[in-house]
Order: sequence, then C-alpha cells, then structure tokens
Amino acid sequence: MIRFATNADHPGLYALWQEAFGDSDEVIRHYFTHRHRNDSMLVHEEAGTIAGMLTMLPAQLQTHRGNLSCRYVYAVATLQSFRRRGISTGLLDAAHAWMRQHGIAASVLAPADRDLINFYQKRGYKTAFYYDTESLPAGDIPPPPEGGAARNVSPADYLQVRNAAFSASGLYVRWNQNAIEFVVNSERAVGSWVLILTTSIGRAVAVCQAWGKGTVRVAELALDGMNAPDAIALIHRHIQANAYQLRLPENVWPGAHRI
Repeated sequence: MIRFATNADHPGLYALWQEAFGDSDEVIRHYFTHRHRNDSMLVHEEAGTIAGMLTMLPAQLQTHRGNLSCRYVYAVATLQSFRRRGISTGLLDAAHAWMRQHGIAASVLAPADRDLINFYQKRGYKTAFYYDTESLPAGDIPPPPEGGAARNVSPADYLQVRNAAFSASGLYVRWNQNAIEFVVNSERAVGSWVLILTTSIGRAVAVCQAWGKGTVRVAELALDGMNAPDAIALIHRHIQANAYQLRLPENVWPGAHRI
C-alpha cells in the first residue's frame, strides 16, 4: 500500500534511511526534526513494514516563461529485502499522479550516480541540468584577488546571492529561505564551511565539505559577477586544504569535466 507518512512510521523510516544512505542517527533525526514533513513523503507499506519511501520537497522551477511550482524528488529508497519488486517505480508513479492532481508543473531530481540516471530516464525523466567537475591541487590555485574576502554567510545572504547568481538561467530550482537555512545549518553541523566570497567586482557563495585527508569538496559554487578562479583562490586562502574537488556550474572552468 502506498500512502503518505505518519508519525508512527518514523522508526521504520529511520531504519530504511540508514540502510539506504548510511547516515548516522544524529543526521537522520536532524533531517526529520527540521526538514521532513509527513505530507511530503510517500511510503510503501507491506505487511506492517515500511519497505519504500519517496520525498517530494516543494520548490519553484525558474524558466524563461516564469516560475512554475515543482517538487524535488529526494531520498527514494527501498529496503534491500524488498528490492526488485518495482516498489520505487510504484512510488514514482504515485508521486507523479499526486502532482498532476494538485497542479504541480514539474518533477525534478538529481541522481546520485550514472546507474540512477538510466533508472530515472526509463521512468520519464530527461536530463536538463549539468555540472562540471575538476580536481585541483593547492599548488595550481592562483593567488587571491587584491581586496577579496571570505567569511561565514547567513542563510538569508546565501539565498540572496544564489538567486542573483542563477537569475538568468533558463532552468533553475529556487528554494525558499527555510530550505536554505536547513542546508546551511546542516552543513555547518558536520564541519563544512559555508562562505560568502567578495571582491570589488563580484561575489559568490560556496559550500565546502571535508572530503578525505587534506581534501575539500566544493559542493556548490554560485557566482554573481565573480569568476571561478578568484572564488577558489579565496576559498583556499580561508581553508588552506591540500587539494580541492570542484563541483562547478557549466563552463566556468576551462577543461573541466562535464557530468
């Protein structure tokens, strides 16, 4: 049976989340306390067991024709002992039917790996967003721009800069301040740096995560009038890691690899 989640489902959902994604109890409880809503999560219950789940996070999809209501499909998972029975497909079908019924214009998601891209393409999704990646040792980073600065950013400022950075994009998922506040606070709780970068000609915001010994992953970089090399130089001066794994907007770093 597919239905919306209830508070009584939470122990089963915690167990499924941990099995599927490997997060700690602390991380899972933080999500369910600050971000989860029962009326945004579908569950597949079978014989009293929560065998599958799918979250539909509310957002806005910015397009050249205006903003559209959308749902960001997140945390889709099936218990290992129930896999290969079509449970995730059934949850997606139910989610799409609910969105159509309630006038939601689009469903968007970001697959975690290439196998999942193939899975979702077979279920009607089309690739619309790309990002570039680059591995960068500290020795290859240029000096920071004169007068540039990096400091911790508030959720409100992060949202403002992020929206400005992507204001011209033909397709952009716009989050509200509560969603950004959750991300900023969650990243800081696990030791990430969430920064605003400024120069005389531009600004940027970045989420930078510890990523193995001596390496930092720049998980998001939103550039509003600033170029990517200056932003990375300011990040490096602030963090002083040995190497960086960059996850970048398209076409902002020559020679980067398209994903």
